[in-house]
Amino acid sequence: MHVLIIGAAGMLGSRLAAHLARRGTLGDAPIDHLTLADMVAPATPAFTGTTTCLAVDIADPATAARLIADRPEVIFHLAAVVSGQAEAEFDLGYAVNFDATRALLVAIRAAAPYKPRLVFTSSIAVFGTPFPTRIEDDFHSTPRSSYGTQKAMAELLLNDYSRRGFIDGIGLRLPTICIRPGLPNKAASGFYSNILREPLVGKPAVLPVPDTTRHWFASPRTAISFFDRAACLDTSALGTRRTLNMPGLSATVAEQIEALRKVAGDKAVGLITLTPDPTIAALVDTWPQDFNPARARALGFVAETSFDQIVAIHIADELGGKLHP
Repeated sequence: MHVLIIGAAGMLGSRLAAHLARRGTLGDAPIDHLTLADMVAPATPAFTGTTTCLAVDIADPATAARLIADRPEVIFHLAAVVSGQAEAEFDLGYAVNFDATRALLVAIRAAAPYKPRLVFTSSIAVFGTPFPTRIEDDFHSTPRSSYGTQKAMAELLLNDYSRRGFIDGIGLRLPTICIRPGLPNKAASGFYSNILREPLVGKPAVLPVPDTTRHWFASPRTAISFFDRAACLDTSALGTRRTLNMPGLSATVAEQIEALRKVAGDKAVGLITLTPDPTIAALVDTWPQDFNPARARALGFVAETSFDQIVAIHIADELGGKLHP
């Protein structure tokens, strides 16, 4: 099997590549070729098969045809301009999040009868206020950000191209992934990770919203399990609605901080400074707080049930099981 990961240098893309390379299979099928593409050449994971690492501009219309030239059976489309950057850089957000996705679908259709499984990462940002306290699977998407709009438009294309038989698509509306390792990025949601990741290693962090703010979360480890399952799922169970709300954990910032306190104490919590940012607060206020992802759960997708679990996963996976002295 040939697997293509678009966005393979990113946090989730690099972890997915390492996961697939380490295991060497997707479902019951052995993987013999991994193609990893991003704006910068992704790192080459240890893999017994063939690995092709490409530095490409996915906003270039010619890139899509190049990426599918060898007809990968499974494509993970993870590349995106994140929420805060998509809001600040309007043209770039549309070029990467929508135009490049459409170009990929057009290239696949032009290569018929080629019909890959396409796993597309969408976002809970496709939902905008007003919405209920808990969003059900049949709630309408009315985004109130450029990023959410771009993802919602791509979801519609995924549905239509799947309905017409050009692709076998599945979209995953991911929760905010927390705790993200590495350095802060331009995502407006990045502070949800920052207020835990930095104090866990003895560094200060800024909280731009009140601690009563509630949001929907899953760990990086869980996100990889979502991709794994989506690639092998019998998509006939999806019907005409090809995008799923993924399971997650609804928690307030105060609950996040309490989970930090349990493992790292008051000293770590004291490293968090409340510095209100009206721009971030206004954007976060348009995002959902809780879901009932019944469809995804019925299909076997699962996530964490407490923030204690999310913190423990970060310590195990990113800190070698040890806290900062």
